[in-house]
Amino acid sequence: MPSLSVVLRIGASSRTMHDRHPLHGQYTTHSECPSHSEGTVSIEPDSLAAATTAPLSHTVHGEPLVIEGGTQASAVFALERAIGEALDAYSAARPVTPLFVVPPGTSASAAAAEVAHLGYPEGTGVLMRTSGSTTGTGKIVAMPWEAVIASATATHAALAGPGAWITVLPIHHIAGFQTVTRSVIAGYSPIAPDMNGEASARVSAASSAPDESLRTAVMRTMVKGSAAPAVYLSQVPTQLSRSLTDPQLCEFIATHIAADVVGGAALTSALLDAARSAGIPIRTSYGMTETCGGCVYDGFPIGDTTITIDTAGRISLTGSATAFGYLGDVGADAFSTTTIDGRTLRTHHTQDAGALTGKPPRLSVLGRIDDAITTGGLTIMPALIEDAVARGFAVDSIVVGVPDALWGERAVIVAPTPLDLGAVRDYIGARFEKGWAPRQALTLSQLDLGAAQRNADGWPITASGKIDRRALQRAVRAFAA
Repeated sequence: MPSLSVVLRIGASSRTMHDRHPLHGQYTTHSECPSHSEGTVSIEPDSLAAATTAPLSHTVHGEPLVIEGGTQASAVFALERAIGEALDAYSAARPVTPLFVVPPGTSASAAAAEVAHLGYPEGTGVLMRTSGSTTGTGKIVAMPWEAVIASATATHAALAGPGAWITVLPIHHIAGFQTVTRSVIAGYSPIAPDMNGEASARVSAASSAPDESLRTAVMRTMVKGSAAPAVYLSQVPTQLSRSLTDPQLCEFIATHIAADVVGGAALTSALLDAARSAGIPIRTSYGMTETCGGCVYDGFPIGDTTITIDTAGRISLTGSATAFGYLGDVGADAFSTTTIDGRTLRTHHTQDAGALTGKPPRLSVLGRIDDAITTGGLTIMPALIEDAVARGFAVDSIVVGVPDALWGERAVIVAPTPLDLGAVRDYIGARFEKGWAPRQALTLSQLDLGAAQRNADGWPITASGKIDRRALQRAVRAFAA
């Protein structure tokens, strides 16, 4: 397979970078369709079980280049320049100072000092803190540039080819960051809503109305994106839901966007069906900071990513897009390396449960392992119940477990508006089994969520805009006590 040349255009300059892959000697770029997966490494579960797991060997203690994130066009432009300069250095085999993209308002000196103290592996190109949606405290992930580039290359190969990306997600999270990186690698500037001085871009978690920054960006693609052969959009489910309330925005997305990649949180089948009915060219994405963003599209791995599921249902992802690991003495068991036929491969062992079904195998993500509820000897996955309720009752809900003296745990369903518990129990019992049915139904107004930031529907949310299940579970348990 021929090596790939990536053209970088920042401002008026143009540069060509020839990729160097440390494992394969070149990049492989092929579709996510399994029939086109020649060159993909097949890894058996036994091989992963024998993999080496150990903390990162921190060999560098220098300070990174700290860039303030957010969604402001000025931040997007600064990141675009920094990525271009870093890739220039990388392609010329010059030393590269890692980029550390941090949330707005973060002390740059404190962030740099933290990284310098922890140290990072030689070859690190990008540092990014995870959202911490599970633990409440994000970890700093070290990513080599070759992994970031492999992710961007695989994404374009799985879609309609290289193109420009609309950046309306915070660039200090991996999904927003990659919209900038992919654009730069393709040779185009990212499309930011206020690049020409319009009102500041924002991704507002507090509004249920269509996002004006998204509308502005999408409707400007005819001007900013006219030189690109394809224009792409990346959204989270909340944004997609708002987009569907704006017919004009939906029409523009359906007409001018090559693919609307949606990830970052669970996407209900009801929302997916609604988007497709509106003509939106939606692609679902699964991945995380630890895999440089989405590495599974529509249930199929892209690039050379390989999916493995162990006997406990835990998903592991192996491939060129996998990061080095976390900084500091944390989460060593989340990463491993395996040597097969002389090649060293990195694996991220996620905290998600999943299943591979059908021919060719398609991944279904069943939810977080630590969200699972054990009740009466059954292990139930809240995400499956939530999806069924959304389809059957057109209501968004969250299911959490609380201690129960008789059952061990009992499932409690929470929604913004009252639910008919009997109807929900009958519906869920018929679709799964009786023991899966929630035993209690609450509304958000019944819960004391304290000072937690909330979205328009009243759900507590994390800094990245995801529903904060931990805060919700604490409130439900306090209510039940």
